[in-house]
Amino acid sequence: MRSGRSATKSTPKSAPKRWLLGILGQLLVLAIPVGLGYFMYRTEQAERVQREQAEQAETASRGTVFSRGNLGEMLELCSKGWANLGFSYQTPVGLAWSRKGLFAYFHEGTDASSLRQVRCEPAGSSRGPRFDHPLHAQLPAEAPTKTEQEATEGDWNHAVAAAQHPLDSSELAVELLRHPVTGRVVARRWKAGAGGAVAAVEPEDAPAFGSLLPAGQIGAVAASAPTALVARPRHRWASEPDAVFALLYKEIPKGALISELRFEDDKIEVEIHHPTPAFDGKPDAPYGDKDFDEYGIAELDWWYPRSEVGFNCGQGTPLPEVQAQFAAARASAGPRIDSGWFSCSTAYSNGKVGVWHLVPIR
Repeated sequence: MRSGRSATKSTPKSAPKRWLLGILGQLLVLAIPVGLGYFMYRTEQAERVQREQAEQAETASRGTVFSRGNLGEMLELCSKGWANLGFSYQTPVGLAWSRKGLFAYFHEGTDASSLRQVRCEPAGSSRGPRFDHPLHAQLPAEAPTKTEQEATEGDWNHAVAAAQHPLDSSELAVELLRHPVTGRVVARRWKAGAGGAVAAVEPEDAPAFGSLLPAGQIGAVAASAPTALVARPRHRWASEPDAVFALLYKEIPKGALISELRFEDDKIEVEIHHPTPAFDGKPDAPYGDKDFDEYGIAELDWWYPRSEVGFNCGQGTPLPEVQAQFAAARASAGPRIDSGWFSCSTAYSNGKVGVWHLVPIR
């Protein structure tokens, strides 16, 4: 007979502990990705707040510069933004500034009758629209030669240098414009008056010209205001593909074939298979390319020679066939597209025959 031991079998005390540890382990496995996700969310949120604070500080700092109305300081600040927008080697032919911003007007591309506005404000620099030249009516039938333009450039530089000082307490804004023919600099100075802003034009016999100041820069005007510049109508090529082809039919040389074509909302890039004059007296290049902006203005008035095949189609395709292929591709992609690309890229074609790749709007 066994002494002092019960014959009844009991459940081990360690079983509940193992069950609890298992549950805790599962919860820990679930908690790790949840905690990591929360940590990443909070980190991104903190970084976004830091970026916003930095942007606000930058905007405030730039706003302080503009509030002083010092053209010299504005030019130093804004020229960096102009360079990033593609105007690093060009001199503006018009400037207008107030305590809210600086607005420059540049010749861009092959159209001498219009100017591109570039804005520089506390929030940063940006490309504005094209406008007819404010003295468009006085433009000659042929643009002044480069020599004629260079001969009067000193007058413009002198006028800009002389204006590099703060606006005085009564001054609201200044506009400077270089005459497209004579090179003479005309100015309009805005001062505060009892009934609103008052303008004085210099010299007194200066021709009338449209205002270079966007709306909202000087408040109410006491007397009759100069004519406001009206932006030229622009194209949105991605939603106007018929206009793309209409432009190309006018622009490509007779007999040229399309090697590559790309268009987006605000630009067209085309490469043709056609003998193209090369540099330094070298034999003609087999290809040429040209870019057009949202107004249909070419960047160059000649085709840039290319001798190598990139994604372009070496043999090229007639434009009517490219247009017909686009119509077929569009039927599959839908009517609303973000961009279109005709090429022989091996990502979409066999590398020999051009294919359209259309990016639909989502």
